[in-house]
Amino acid sequence: MKFGKILIEYIMINKKELSIKIRNGLKSAIEKLVISRAKDDDYLVVSKDGKIVKIPARELLKYEGK
Repeated sequence: MKFGKILIEYIMINKKELSIKIRNGLKSAIEKLVISRAKDDDYLVVSKDGKIVKIPARELLKYEGK
């Protein structure tokens, strides 16, 4: 019975670590995309309040530190 509890705890810890790694990877990819687009003075197309809008990448970099 103890082995089952240990196994479940091990799986839950690994799921949490995997989730953190995925989130960090997505954050890094998005940051690189925004920086790349800003260098080219380009836009990102996003959904805002259900509408599709173009936002200058440089504007997004202004809000990064806030």
